[in-house]
Order: sequence, then C-alpha cells, then structure tokens
Amino acid sequence: MSSKWLEKISLIGETVRLVQLDHSHQKDLTEAVKDGKLWELYFTSAPHPTEVTGYIQKAIDEYHSGSSYPFVIIRKSDNSVVGTTRFMNIDSASKRLEIGTTWYSKSVQRTRVNTESKFLLLQYAFETLNCVAIEFRTHHENFKSQKAIERLGAKKDGILRHHKYDKNGNLRDTYVYSITQPEWLDVKDSLLQKLNKTYESVHIIPANISDAQTLTKFCIRSKNYWGYGEELMDLWREELTISEEYIQKNKVSKYIENEVITGFYAYSLESDTRVKLDFLFIDPEHIRKGIGSFLFNHFLNEIKDLGVTSVVLDADPNAEKFYANLGFKVIGQKPSSIKNRFLSIMEITIS
Repeated sequence: MSSKWLEKISLIGETVRLVQLDHSHQKDLTEAVKDGKLWELYFTSAPHPTEVTGYIQKAIDEYHSGSSYPFVIIRKSDNSVVGTTRFMNIDSASKRLEIGTTWYSKSVQRTRVNTESKFLLLQYAFETLNCVAIEFRTHHENFKSQKAIERLGAKKDGILRHHKYDKNGNLRDTYVYSITQPEWLDVKDSLLQKLNKTYESVHIIPANISDAQTLTKFCIRSKNYWGYGEELMDLWREELTISEEYIQKNKVSKYIENEVITGFYAYSLESDTRVKLDFLFIDPEHIRKGIGSFLFNHFLNEIKDLGVTSVVLDADPNAEKFYANLGFKVIGQKPSSIKNRFLSIMEITIS
C-alpha cells in the first residue's frame, strides 16, 4: 500500500478537528459513547463502555495492517471527544476507500459536527488522495444513517443481501452508497452551502433595557441546568438578576438564533486594562454546540480596541473546565454568597 495513504492525518475545521485515534483517547471516548447509550443500538458500531479499550486496539491493529485509518472527532469549543470515524477498506491501487464505523454522541447528532466532519474527510479523500470514489455502507434498519448519507449527496449503489451478522447475531442486509470524483464538486458546493447556513440566522446585537426580565429568566434557567436545588437557586436569585440599570451601565450582548435569544454575555470595566466578564450563559438546549466559544470570540473581538490586557471572571465549579479550555487560569478563590462554598477567580491574558 502506498505510504501516502497512511501518512499522519489531522483534519481541522471551524467546529471540529479529526486526529488519529489511539489509547490516549480511551477515557474521553468512553464518556462520548455514554452520551445516548449508543451501544444499545444494535445497528451501530459503538462499543459498550467496558469494551472501548479493545475497540481502540482493534482500530490500531487495522491501521497497522493498512486496511483503515481511524479518527477521533474532537469538538474545538471545549476539546471534548464527540465521536469517531475512519477511512476503511482502503484500496490505494484503485484509489477507493470507505468512510465508515462512524458514530457521534447523541448531543451532537444532526448538528454541524457531522456535516463538517464528513466534509473534511471527503475533501481530503478527493483532493489529497485523489480518490475516484468514496463508499458508505449502513445497516438496512439504520434509517437515520441512510438519510444522513443521502443528504450528503451520495447515490445508492445497491443492497448486499444477507451480507453479514450484526452484533446481536441477526443476519443483516447492507445498503451501499458512493460519491464519485466527477460528483465531488457538486457535493462539495452543497456541503459548503449547508455549513455557511449554520450561522446565517444568527445575530449578536446589544441588549436593551426591555430585555432585563428576559435575560434574568435566562440566567436562572441556565444556572438551574446544573441541578441546583430550589433553596440554592433562591439564594442566587439576586446575583442572577439583570437589571435595567446594569444594562445601561455595562456592555450586554445577546445571541439570537432564529429570532430567539439562545445566549448572552455581559462585561464591565474594572480598570483601563482589565475587564470583568460578569455573565456568559447559553440556553441549556444549545449547550455543547459551540455557541459558548463563538460568543467568547465575539467578546474578545469587541474588547480588542479597548487596550485591555486581561479578562477576569468568577467561575461556577461546573464552568471551570469550559473556561480552562478557552485559556483561563485559576488565580485565586473568593467566597460565594452560599456559606462554605467558593468560586474560582480565573484570568486570561490578552495579547
């Protein structure tokens, strides 16, 4: 097999990056497969959490044999593993391969993650490996997978009847699809249109005083997502209140998607060189879709001309990992309004 087909591959998009799967991903991949209990779906390739180590070793063995190149899919916004996929049934002589053994955590299914991952794989296969055709196969009862493949623009080649036994021991048919090199440009244009439309309905605009009550309810709903009891929520209610006066005195920006507020951030100036990020909340239904990092980058762009050299914030324990992934460091602690509870003070330096 040509060594080019097995070179170290790293595919990077706006939302995800795909890197070679190895044993260092065992813990994160186990958490990913638990999101939706994917192993319970008999027509998927997702392993049981106790079988992830063996699953990875098998993928590594196939890589060394030259039959596949396994990837782990990492969401860039929080560096979390959200799935896996691979180039497989590699035939360098005929310049063909299959994209398969793909599964995503339930929370990212039907999101940009899947579309962008497939785009990166197809682009590399057609434009770097110069493949003549890319194949997709799926279980005859995996209707979601069939629809997803068809949305890519792949055409059905046929059905392999009584192809093999699934993991429950049942004989399955396999639906076979493909995209050929002459079809790639049209498929590419279609995928790029879908990716570009992701943020067409998104606007980040300044909040006004009439938003005060709506943003307050938003804060409470988002905080409550972490399972805090009613007693704690009542104690936090004043801290989570966005008043008209606060909006008048500070910078508050709201993230609107399809005419609905799904996130917002607010900050205040502590000094000429330091900004305090007072609030950054995402609607619970939109968590882990990259909106948090999107909002944070918008915030950085907004303050870049202020001469600011650092940003500080008080982090809820449940949000520390998110901010750490953005580059914040813990510089101290402060007492919470709740007795015997502390918040981390975090800071990021702005170059």
